[in-house]
Amino acid sequence: MPLPQSSSVPQGSGASHRHLVWVRAKLNHYGSLLWARLGLATLLGRPFAPAVRVAALATLIAGVIYIALAIGIVVLDVNGVNTQVDQELNQAITTNPRSWALISHTSPFLAWVVTATGTSSAQTDGAPTLPAALQRQLPLVPTPVHIGADDYRLVATQLPTLRGGAEYLVVGEETDFVAQLGHALIVSEAIASVPILLIIFLAAFAIGRRTAAPLERAHQRLLDFTADASHELRTPLSVIDAEVSLALMKNRTAGAYREALVRVSAESGRLRRLVEDLLWLARFDGDPKSPRLEIVDLGSLVANSVERFETLARSQDQTLQLASDLSSQSRLHILAVEQWIDRLLGVVLDNACHYTPRGGRIRVTLTQVDGRVELAIEDTGPGIAGDDLDLIFERFHRGTTAAGGSGLGLSIGNAIVKATGGRWDISRSADLGGARFAVRWAQRASEAALSGPPPDSVEGAESGP
Repeated sequence: MPLPQSSSVPQGSGASHRHLVWVRAKLNHYGSLLWARLGLATLLGRPFAPAVRVAALATLIAGVIYIALAIGIVVLDVNGVNTQVDQELNQAITTNPRSWALISHTSPFLAWVVTATGTSSAQTDGAPTLPAALQRQLPLVPTPVHIGADDYRLVATQLPTLRGGAEYLVVGEETDFVAQLGHALIVSEAIASVPILLIIFLAAFAIGRRTAAPLERAHQRLLDFTADASHELRTPLSVIDAEVSLALMKNRTAGAYREALVRVSAESGRLRRLVEDLLWLARFDGDPKSPRLEIVDLGSLVANSVERFETLARSQDQTLQLASDLSSQSRLHILAVEQWIDRLLGVVLDNACHYTPRGGRIRVTLTQVDGRVELAIEDTGPGIAGDDLDLIFERFHRGTTAAGGSGLGLSIGNAIVKATGGRWDISRSADLGGARFAVRWAQRASEAALSGPPPDSVEGAESGP
């Protein structure tokens, strides 16, 4: 069947080679579709590959242990039966060596008498001829012997005789049933191994999936984080490289050089902030021992942060308002790390200033709600789209394509809120119309309240009227 003509198939010089590449790509494409239809890509691909490897390794180990136990069971059972046969033979031959008639009636024993001349005569029906080599080894302890097509266990003892020479009584039992028993055990164990190993594989696969899923997600997040970080770092470096290259292409005026240096300085500052944020997140995630939490005066930190950002807000014709009466809220304390809360306030206030348009308003509120401290920052910006609510804390995610910011600020803020036991409440501001970022923490008593009043005060209170 001729291949369909397509504009994607190149013509002209080298067309046959490129045509082969095109055909190979098409075959790979349809093969991948078939692979996905069969579900094998999901089973053996990246999502399930660690679990399959764990399950296969566990099944292999279990199989080796099972084989060792099965061999041990077969050996113990066969040796046990042989020991029982040997005890019966010894008992039969030592009870009364002259009781050949008794032996002949106690099937399944077989009996022979070997004379001094080396001739043997069977004393029971069905007894085969003894090998000549065996007759030269008399007397015998219980010994396995192969005669003809059958297996026997034989024991021999010397008979008392009045004539010269030595005669021997040989008693034996056919033991083909022992080999049949071992074979049956091997077959039954082999059949039983199939469902047992299948159950082990499925159980190990389920455990491996449960265990490997978080690791796989963490690995994927690491890959995504590395790719995003590389992209974010490459952008300012490319701008810096381009500005420097353009500035060095020809002689320019001092003003032109100054403009290029200003742009390079801006990109260097963005690069520095990005590296600092990455370093902070790496240290925060990688340090197993976080700093000890302490009682923090949230009111003082909020007041200082608002004062620090007022200059930035005024430069953008924005109004930054502190709605709380901090003098009456002096006991709003939380359990946290002061540097972390200061950074959280900087992240959220900077985010509000960045997305609030010129002439807009930003309001900071600190209140007490049901025994919890609530910090709320609202603005008159565009707010947060419903599709972005689940993504705003993802690293390098931005709500808009506007320049500025690294997309790491809210990720840092979310890490701090979680580490300090806080809870986010993100919505649209009822009166300002923009985004409303609120965090609630459990209220803590101040250190002075925990330590109690001084002893003199207590004594004075007790001695008063």
